[in-house]
Amino acid sequence: MNTPAQRILQYIKNKGIKQNFISQRTGMNDSTLSAKLNGKTRLTVDDIELICWAVECSPSQFLVPRAHESIGV
Repeated sequence: MNTPAQRILQYIKNKGIKQNFISQRTGMNDSTLSAKLNGKTRLTVDDIELICWAVECSPSQFLVPRAHESIGV
């Protein structure tokens, strides 16, 4: 199962975006952002919205309805 954090990490890697850039744009501490994206602390919907604002993409790219996850879509 891919989590939203894993999908975000893959996206920023593919786009060549550095976590430091996201930290600077969002005001989120580097270590806090890293912990959230690496699953060490909880990544909230607000965090996803803020990260998406920073990299100019839609949060819907990273969020999958739970019903789809349970049926394997």
